[in-house]
Amino acid sequence: MAVMGKWAVLAGGCVALAACSPYGDGGLYTCTTDEQCGAGGKCANGACAFPDTSCDTGYRYGSLSGSLAGTCIGGGEQGDGGGGSDGNGSSCYGELDVCLVQAPSTPLTIGTDTSIDTDSSPMCLPLAGGATTWCVLGGTQVMVSAGLTATGSKPLVIVATDTIAIGDKLDVASHRNGTTETVGAGADPSACDAGTAPTGDGGGAGGSFGAQGGAGGDSAPNSHGKPGAAATNPSLQGGCPGQDGSGGGTKAVGGHGGGAVYLYAATSISITGSIDASGEGGLVGVIPDAGGSGGGAGGMIWLESPTVTVPGIVYANGGGGSSGTGNTTGGSNGDDPTGVGPAAGGMGPTTNGGKGGAGGAAPGNTGTDATNGTAGAGGGGGGGGDGVFRVRPNAAGGGGMFSPLPSS
Repeated sequence: MAVMGKWAVLAGGCVALAACSPYGDGGLYTCTTDEQCGAGGKCANGACAFPDTSCDTGYRYGSLSGSLAGTCIGGGEQGDGGGGSDGNGSSCYGELDVCLVQAPSTPLTIGTDTSIDTDSSPMCLPLAGGATTWCVLGGTQVMVSAGLTATGSKPLVIVATDTIAIGDKLDVASHRNGTTETVGAGADPSACDAGTAPTGDGGGAGGSFGAQGGAGGDSAPNSHGKPGAAATNPSLQGGCPGQDGSGGGTKAVGGHGGGAVYLYAATSISITGSIDASGEGGLVGVIPDAGGSGGGAGGMIWLESPTVTVPGIVYANGGGGSSGTGNTTGGSNGDDPTGVGPAAGGMGPTTNGGKGGAGGAAPGNTGTDATNGTAGAGGGGGGGGDGVFRVRPNAAGGGGMFSPLPSS
């Protein structure tokens, strides 16, 4: 079992020489991006790891990783059930390094439609050290054969020491159903870049996450909202909300971002059903001349297993922006995504309010800009940007439908 020791210190221009690393001088060489680890390397937990097929995650920490040196990311060796240890008797899994107080010992089956709150559900397993970062469901095998919906402030994590099979819908998306909302697990994190809010009767921009949201529409010149920047190589978190519109009798409220879910299985993941982590469409304002609101950005879907097969549907798209309203005529909400195609922006019935932008979806990913209002009417809201779909260590097979397209 060879431990790869390839290192790249880009800032110092040193490659594959231990003397170039601060670790050689009594410190630990740390990284923040994959690029700092050189070709094929991956930055995890602040240290560089390199391809090794004997690890469940496909990566092993290099020789300059301090106490992590020579261990697999997540601790799991092929054939040991996928669980490593944090040195305190806890069982740890995957690149996310999910450490449970006790390893799962029985199968978990979701056989009836189930909704859980990630902040309070008794199904959430205790994490090592009293951590409260995620809600973790676990089993030796995990089978979802009925709908599973997760809401709450914490992302959802599912861990299996053998296999995960998603045969129905796993839903961590945010939805708008009339005046009722469902906010996906881990949506709207504090790390979001909110962009620049609209002024006057301008439309709000769509939320940004995996891709940038669309700009809002003007009422007066340059009154539109401007989207924040897309996230760069984020860890597990949900998508960002769309901006509220400006002006009107009652302002338009931006859509929530999509939630976040991480699946780790030591043997395989199969998705014959669907996973939805999409953002919510923007809510229309009330006359007169309300700027439209931005759609929420799609959230994150992260799958990690030696074999990932997806003949089903996986999507984390942006919500559509709502339309602006006229002085006497109303507008309409932006749509929620219902599959891999883009969610439509609000189209009226206003005759002079701006139209909402469509939500981001593959292959373009960015939210669509809204149109401007005319004759002083509110500008439309921008569409939310696409989310993040990450598959590690290998590409997903199975011929399914994805939006955004999977990345490693």
